[in-house]
Amino acid sequence: RTHSLLRELYVMRLVPILVLNKIDRLVGELGLTPTEAYLRLRSLIETVNAAAANMLNSNRASRNTQQTTTEPDPSNTSTPASHAPPIDLEEMEQSVWNFDPSKNNVLFASALDGWGFG
Repeated sequence: RTHSLLRELYVMRLVPILVLNKIDRLVGELGLTPTEAYLRLRSLIETVNAAAANMLNSNRASRNTQQTTTEPDPSNTSTPASHAPPIDLEEMEQSVWNFDPSKNNVLFASALDGWGFG
């Protein structure tokens, strides 16, 4: 489910945030220590980041394949209208699609108890 949601967000060009719900269960039901809960959450974020990176790499490969199969029109001698410096779209995508609580794009929540923070 995570992979399909990530792809859908990417196609819709939405800026993602990661909401980790049921945080209360880590201590209440599972009885994890604070260190164990931290390691579990860190592992979960790393797993989502790996899925996002995989999706970005697949999309880049697909774009590169499309660009190499489309040859430029030699009769087109127009120059670009803008002289703005090039933006590294890959770097920007990587930044947007990398989840990290310090970037404020990860929220921790308990819908049952009605709280959350990020």
